[in-house]
Amino acid sequence: MYQVQELSGGERPSAGAKDTAIMEAYLSYPFSLSLVVAGSLFYIFIIHSHSTEIVGVFSLLNAIAFLFSTVFSLGLQQGMQHLISYHLGRGRTG
Repeated sequence: MYQVQELSGGERPSAGAKDTAIMEAYLSYPFSLSLVVAGSLFYIFIIHSHSTEIVGVFSLLNAIAFLFSTVFSLGLQQGMQHLISYHLGRGRTG
């Protein structure tokens, strides 16, 4: 599980943790771009190698998967933040 580092007074997190977070934020953009490029190339491959019906079915399934992921992710981050802060505030760590 995750370990919470308690800081007292004027203590700050280590510089290594801050540098790692910044590097991960910078790297998320090229990774996202590479996923878009790979997805586009795959879609072009599907269009050229299969019939119109197969492309339509693939597009429909892709749209349904996108909608499901969008609907199920709504509010999940905020709910987890509330749950974690609520339990940490009450002194529960398990």
